[in-house]
Amino acid sequence: MEEIKTDCVQQCREEEGQKEEKIRKIQGLVGVSCSRKKREMKRIYRKWKNGKETGKKYLEKRKEFRELLKKKQKEKREEEEDELKKLKREADI
Repeated sequence: MEEIKTDCVQQCREEEGQKEEKIRKIQGLVGVSCSRKKREMKRIYRKWKNGKETGKKYLEKRKEFRELLKKKQKEKREEEEDELKKLKREADI
């Protein structure tokens, strides 16, 4: 019986570790500024659904968020490409 408990506890800890890794990976890709924009966008969405805000304002915030995401992804891609170029140069030497 105790073995089953320890196995369950160990399995739960592994699952929590995997969740934390996913969160760190997402935050690494997105960053803090995107998280703030996303939170702001969600707040306005909820207000819009409750009738306190206009849909136009939500769509503007959503557009800003998407543009920021694209910008961040592009920067990340460029960094990776530069890193690969450096590795190729080092391999040639």
